[in-house]
Amino acid sequence: MGQGGLREDQFLSLSDSEKEEVVTNTAYSSDRYNVCKNCDKFTSLKTCSICFCFVPMKVFFKKTSCPLDKWGKIEE
Repeated sequence: MGQGGLREDQFLSLSDSEKEEVVTNTAYSSDRYNVCKNCDKFTSLKTCSICFCFVPMKVFFKKTSCPLDKWGKIEE
């Protein structure tokens, strides 16, 4: 996964408090996903044709952002 993302094995090795630093809540991820679903760059495979990320996973990570600036990183 690009843009500073973690591999699955790296993510699974994090403590619960570390995961809270990386993963956003459902409200943010739902908002992000809805923006992507309505974008013409969203593919039938649920990927972005610009950054090639699997959108249903990408929207949960705080440090990711839309390559078209439709939503940004979450700074808490």
